Amino acid sequence: MPSTKKSELTCNAIRLRGRCGWRLANRSIEMHWLAGGGLLATLSRRTGAAAHQNLVWESPWPIIEPHRYSEKKHGARYGGGAVAQMLSGYTGHALCFDYFGAPSPAEEALGLPLHGEAGTRRWLLTEKSVRDGAAQLSMRVRVPSAGLTVQRDIILREHESVAYVTETVANKNNRDRYFQWVQHATFGPPFLKETESVVAIPGTQSKTSPDDYGGHCAVATDQEFTWPHAPAYDGGTHDISQPFARKGRGFVATTLLGGGAPDSPFTYVAVLNWKLGLIAGYIFRRADFPWAAIWEENCSRAEAPWYGTTQARGLEFGNTPLPLGLQHAINSGPLFSTPTVGRVPAAGHATASYAIFATEIPPTWKKISSIDVRASANTSLDAIAITGPQAGYQLTLPASHLAKLWPTTPK
Repeated sequence: MPSTKKSELTCNAIRLRGRCGWRLANRSIEMHWLAGGGLLATLSRRTGAAAHQNLVWESPWPIIEPHRYSEKKHGARYGGGAVAQMLSGYTGHALCFDYFGAPSPAEEALGLPLHGEAGTRRWLLTEKSVRDGAAQLSMRVRVPSAGLTVQRDIILREHESVAYVTETVANKNNRDRYFQWVQHATFGPPFLKETESVVAIPGTQSKTSPDDYGGHCAVATDQEFTWPHAPAYDGGTHDISQPFARKGRGFVATTLLGGGAPDSPFTYVAVLNWKLGLIAGYIFRRADFPWAAIWEENCSRAEAPWYGTTQARGLEFGNTPLPLGLQHAINSGPLFSTPTVGRVPAAGHATASYAIFATEIPPTWKKISSIDVRASANTSLDAIAITGPQAGYQLTLPASHLAKLWPTTPK
């Protein structure tokens, strides 16, 4: 029978931490998106023991509108250089586009920031509505140095613990453009916390970054491994599905994502906290985002704005493996026989989608075996299935918009 619960669908303008943005909410979940950088700043459950607790990473330093960043005025506060503009506004989840990593020295001299312009420019509202049992928030940003635009459409339906996001890249050039496209999703305490949570990723072939993390790397650099057991800096292995195990160190690594279930075209990244009885994460097609870059900062960076006190774990899923920049990805070519850049044709478009979910789980679950989408009898995708420690431990999230997100799904 249809639910008789009163609708609490909301899509309205807000201010958060002194920043302009929008709130999307229903009875189950709530999220805040910021115009500056197009950031997902908060994701929370509205019911349960951890109601209203932010499940994505919240930067511990004061943040500003990144498009108002001035090196002269703000550089010292945020570390200076290309990284500072990005950090001045960053919290939660940002889009890294059209490159992933640092700009080239020539690009930095011309003012380009870390991880591309999309995460530091002002996104413009294109639609804000509540109708027909769904709230929609749409926004657009121009990436002027690449001659590209990104349109993002977010749908939240009544009585569901799932939000649906579609991003469309439009190429305004009369030439093909190659690009990196990465969802820089970051988690941290109190949701992602040592000894009470785990990172759930169906990783396969993996590799550590050649970067030594300023001499404080927790893993051996530039080494291949099988997820999650990376070679440790001091010998042996380091299980990088366990967060914040080596204080005073950090790392960057990548893994090629497997299927959410055997032979599935879908994959995921997620965080499970068994003490809180919660899981939050993302599900998407491997064809769109085959890689996950895993970044951890665990009180190792002493400089501003980190000051040796910050814990953060990036689960950065995208079309490229490591934050080494677009030129490096193009010059290096495929990794593990998988492309490391994308292409949008001249005067053409490229589209990718993902779903964000947050739900309660049994507190006895300390492991996730798989996360996948499910189809009903008429073959329409309409649910997300989360399998716990064993095959018989499963919960299903209604997700009625999946069929519109992915109307055709190749194997």
